[in-house]
Amino acid sequence: MNVIEAIKKRRSVREYKDKPVPEDIISKIIKAGVWAPSAHNRQPWSFIVLTNKEKINELSRHIEDRIRKQNPNYKLRDVDDPIFYSAPAVIIICGDASNKWSTIDCSMAAENIVLAATELELGTCFIGRIKYVEQSFLENLGMKKGHQPVIAISLGYPKEMPTAIEREEPCISWVK
Repeated sequence: MNVIEAIKKRRSVREYKDKPVPEDIISKIIKAGVWAPSAHNRQPWSFIVLTNKEKINELSRHIEDRIRKQNPNYKLRDVDDPIFYSAPAVIIICGDASNKWSTIDCSMAAENIVLAATELELGTCFIGRIKYVEQSFLENLGMKKGHQPVIAISLGYPKEMPTAIEREEPCISWVK
């Protein structure tokens, strides 16, 4: 599969098979992530990989509780795990809090990760709700000192791939 095909094939997957993703595959996907560009080549990212179902569920409950405390009327999906969709793996990308380009750099690493996963026939979904997690919770999971969460990615074998939604023509201003 070429890059353009992977870009067009990638979908946000919210239903996964109960099948673990091998550690070597996850490592391969993360290594694709670190080939992303970064400002001044600082590579400000670090990664937390959760494959323990209990830990994933604990993190999901923590996020649900924090969301409900901040916004009691917020509606979460009525499923067992409305945050990570019962994925067998979650990759949390953290960035150096002192680096002003960290969020952009980590986002580019995240895109490389989801495209690599797509090539390997795995499903992913970006999870911005990782921002609700208390710093101490992630530090207990091994987050590098001085880092903060940028994005999480659920990862696993999809039950089915969602169909593509047509894209609108982009607004392009050509300046010649």
